[in-house]
Amino acid sequence: MLAGASLVALCGGAAYAQTAPQPPVIPTSAGTTTIVAADGTKIETTVLGPTQMKIVISGGPEFTNNPATVNFTNISTSGLVQTYTGDVTRGGVTAAFTCTVDAGAKTVTGSGACSTIFASQAGGTTPTTPTTPTTPTTPTTPTTPTNPTTPTTPTNPVTPGQQTMVAPDGTVITIATGNLMLLNDVYADQFLKALLNDQLTASSIQSMIGGRLQSLFAAAGLGPFTSNYRGLSAGDSASGLSAWGNVSGLGLKDKRGGRNEKGDARSAAVGVDYSFSGGGVLGVFASWGDLDMDGPSTAFSSDGWTGGIYGALSPLDRVQIIGTLGTSRQDVELSRQFGILSSKGKTERDQVFGSLGVEGLVGLADNWVLRPSASVFVSRSQTDGYVDNAGRAIGKTKADMSLLNVGGTLIYTGETIAPYVSASWNRDLENNLGSDRDFGRLGAGVAFQLTPAVSLDVGASTVVGKSHEKEAQVGATLVGRF
Repeated sequence: MLAGASLVALCGGAAYAQTAPQPPVIPTSAGTTTIVAADGTKIETTVLGPTQMKIVISGGPEFTNNPATVNFTNISTSGLVQTYTGDVTRGGVTAAFTCTVDAGAKTVTGSGACSTIFASQAGGTTPTTPTTPTTPTTPTTPTTPTNPTTPTTPTNPVTPGQQTMVAPDGTVITIATGNLMLLNDVYADQFLKALLNDQLTASSIQSMIGGRLQSLFAAAGLGPFTSNYRGLSAGDSASGLSAWGNVSGLGLKDKRGGRNEKGDARSAAVGVDYSFSGGGVLGVFASWGDLDMDGPSTAFSSDGWTGGIYGALSPLDRVQIIGTLGTSRQDVELSRQFGILSSKGKTERDQVFGSLGVEGLVGLADNWVLRPSASVFVSRSQTDGYVDNAGRAIGKTKADMSLLNVGGTLIYTGETIAPYVSASWNRDLENNLGSDRDFGRLGAGVAFQLTPAVSLDVGASTVVGKSHEKEAQVGATLVGRF
């Protein structure tokens, strides 16, 4: 069942990257793949280039004297949509086809034979029951008896995992394109999981760095209208070195593109920063995290390290500019099932990211403070190409994300405790296919001043407004000042 084994990997490139895909290197041993069916029918698939392929069907009871040739003359990609152009020739007659395959919507549109060549995986045609021969009529007058009706020959079932198309002369041609549909799903998985990881990195950075800065509210023992209130969201005005640790976990549900996956993620982070007397902060952090997702036909896991720097400046009273810059490297493992076919493989994923934001402090009433904020998180990631368990070459996948976040946190600031609630609106500025462009996040937590030098922040948040995704996160940040 390898007639289409290299079609997407070698002809489609990174089919589902929002940015222009990079065609993978064609292995020297992957020129032609030949499959011989039980009846002697031979299917030869030849890769001619990154966007071209030829399939020749010969032999067997139907194609020995009249072979068929299917040419894919061009394959173009736009997000989750691929367009295939080509023709099929048999008996000296050539018919063209143009097909558009939307892996997200699971639809096929176009002209010519595309409705059959890219049809969903066939489950087999039920053989037609032969017609019982008609008993000859007994003549009442001398007449010629009626001949019995010849039984209808049963139709042979189509082998699962194969697709059919109609040649110009009306002959139904069976082609093993299960690998094509399988690899379409593999590329969609890689692209959508890259976007998911990018968004999780964004929420993790907001949780870790935000939790760190939030903890310093309680560490300073501040009340907004007391004599020791500093009005600085990155800590009190006294300079000093601090260290912090953060742990977090979240649960996920993902139904994008017809998926029905559930999973969870965990992370642990540590950081060190220095608070300047003027209100600025400069720090470094490192974290380890993992993600596991499972569904009826998919399994995905990733784990690795993230590290970077962060800082804050106070150009105006009660106004802070906060920025982060970092990188992440993860080991990725993906498994996808399509009928009787499967693809499993391991690779690596690299990500670089940065964020820039501004936040302020507004005193509302006794012991109540509002922290409005706005930020932009920018990320670029690449999943390396690899060869799966069946020898298929899977090309690399790139994904870009720009996420705008606008929101605020309402805090009750006591002497040793600071409960808070938060809300934000987020927009994907890249408008990536397969992702909700707009969504919200709601959160709540409390910060405790355990000692004059140690504080603890515990919080939780959930994503709202996504049509096919759910996410809930909990975390805690412990800070010690030297």
